Amino acid sequence: MSWRNFTYSARETWRSVAVSGYAVAFLVAIAFAATSASAADCVVTSADITNPITLRASPAASSAARGTLSPGQSLPLVAMVPSWYELQLVNGQLAFAAKRSTDIAPCPAPPIPATPATGGTGAAIVGTYELHAIDVGTGLSILVRGPDFVLLYDAGSNDDTARGNANRTIAYIKTLSPAVTSIDHVILSHPHRDHVELMPDVITQFKPHEVWNSGAYNDICGYRNFLLAVAADPSIEYHTATQDVGPEAVPLSKKTCYGDDQPQQTVTLTHAKRIDNEEIALGAAASMTFLYADGSKRPDFNQNSLVVRLNLGSHRVLLMGDAQAGARAPPSTPPAADSIEGKLLACCVADLKAEVLVAGHHGSKTSSRKKLLDAVGATIFIISAGPTKYATVVLPDAEIVTELEGRGQLFRTDLNDDQCKTSPDKVGPDNDGQPGGCDNILVTIPATGPISIGYRLVSD
Repeated sequence: MSWRNFTYSARETWRSVAVSGYAVAFLVAIAFAATSASAADCVVTSADITNPITLRASPAASSAARGTLSPGQSLPLVAMVPSWYELQLVNGQLAFAAKRSTDIAPCPAPPIPATPATGGTGAAIVGTYELHAIDVGTGLSILVRGPDFVLLYDAGSNDDTARGNANRTIAYIKTLSPAVTSIDHVILSHPHRDHVELMPDVITQFKPHEVWNSGAYNDICGYRNFLLAVAADPSIEYHTATQDVGPEAVPLSKKTCYGDDQPQQTVTLTHAKRIDNEEIALGAAASMTFLYADGSKRPDFNQNSLVVRLNLGSHRVLLMGDAQAGARAPPSTPPAADSIEGKLLACCVADLKAEVLVAGHHGSKTSSRKKLLDAVGATIFIISAGPTKYATVVLPDAEIVTELEGRGQLFRTDLNDDQCKTSPDKVGPDNDGQPGGCDNILVTIPATGPISIGYRLVSD
């Protein structure tokens, strides 16, 4: 089937807007976290360094000095951003060391090279890429298809949480043509319910080749079942920011999930190569780069969000998950230096360039600060949100909506939530009292040429 002849079902409508693409620099960037003591790495000075090097308070040479690292000394690695290692001082403070003067030790066994995806059944039409923002209610689920791969970034919801065949993400995937029967890459940005709750069914049904996860543990039913689903399929290559190649035993306490009692147990996960600074091939002309990854224990799981840039032909897409800039504040407020947005801006502005941005944290004022948006330079924006409150706030925030609309085209999955609850004509269970299934978004990305975006209003 050619793209020109591709049509949606008779019950589907789609309105599109052509958006001009523009050239961007291609630089590899990443941040990753260290792991427990048994699998930890340390930062040491390079072999040619004979004097102590200065450590910095943030990943910038102009930032304040925060101690030194002497030859022969080693400090625990916490995370990595381009050009800098984040490490922990003896007093517990965090500091940054320039990569040009340092190395990681002890050296693990030679890592297993990242292998290109073999191409999932149900890939997109030749010569195009598709990004689908699936309307899952109050949550996030992004499906990306190329000519030779299928990728899913998150599948969760705080309200639209039906399981099995009623799972909204699975129901949507089944509306696609050609049909998707397997997925090459599944990425879980972080273990909050609105990002993971629908994921276990996806793992079981679509048997992904590779799964990417920060490694931060959240003792909720959706995340526990996600780990159990991964462990049940030995063919999955499982990657985290917390451990390199080898087994990991994760103890699970006794818990009641979905009316069933889960016994106290230990799940064993077999890790493949840890997330690092390599570009990862998705297909012949597509790749992904983890710009930030951190699986260490944080006060808020949003601080563990995997930030991923997709390189699709000549175009770039940035997926922010729930990466934040700090406390709730107007977009003009500079990001906090220790936030994900702050760290990315301090180390790797050029790597953030993208034409399409899936906005962080569902359009919350905790994210999408002007400095970040300026660095990204996107003209196409997507907010995935719904009616369930985060604490006392229903997202997106009006200030973020206004900011994004002033920069280009904004599309949202929450436009018809009230009507959607009783709709007899949507993806997944109809008239079910849930907001999901109506405002799905499709971005069509040719290998070269302008991007088009519209609402994919489809019923199954």
